[in-house]
Amino acid sequence: MGLLDKPYSGPILTIDGHILLGGAPLGAIVSVAQAKSQFAALVARAEAGEKIVVTRSGRAVACLGPLPERKPIKYGELKGVFLAEDLSIPEEVIRDFERRK
Repeated sequence: MGLLDKPYSGPILTIDGHILLGGAPLGAIVSVAQAKSQFAALVARAEAGEKIVVTRSGRAVACLGPLPERKPIKYGELKGVFLAEDLSIPEEVIRDFERRK
């Protein structure tokens, strides 16, 4: 089993700000030097959903993983929001952001 295949189960802070303790499954543990030399491959693994812990001197310092899914934009959500009087946006642009009936 190579170092990139070694599962990590210690406490870490994930890319989305959550603390994982003990038995949380992670893809791999890599040193900063290994991450630097294999960055593109690690990013591809993160894109596929894997969370990778990066260590410095054996201590977890970062987590590389997928971003949370983006929510679709719902037009009209800002209807009723107050706009400052000195805001110089043309009326036709403002109308583009209002819900049509």
